[in-house]
Amino acid sequence: LEPREVPTAAALAGGVLSITGTAGGESIVVRRANNALYVSGVAQSFAVAAVDRVDVRAGGGDDTVDLAGAGVAATLDGGPGSDLLRFDRGAPVRVPTLDAADRWDEVDP
Repeated sequence: LEPREVPTAAALAGGVLSITGTAGGESIVVRRANNALYVSGVAQSFAVAAVDRVDVRAGGGDDTVDLAGAGVAATLDGGPGSDLLRFDRGAPVRVPTLDAADRWDEVDP
């Protein structure tokens, strides 16, 4: 059998929107519009009122995780690789592990 790359997945449970990336480099973008959160590559949207926090585990590879403008609390884990983490300045964002090659960008909402 051929190895297959599973696309980015997102699921909402108990107020936590969990987003899981892949072993390869990718761009995970979360945007807010019309009282909903939209995750790149995921067909489903999530009601902002139902989301207390977003948890992103990007996985391996050189990833970009972009929550700029989402306006939600978040925990961001880029995983192995050289990752760029973007989020709103002043937002309650937690980055439990930051590798030497990782960088972040705080943007004004």
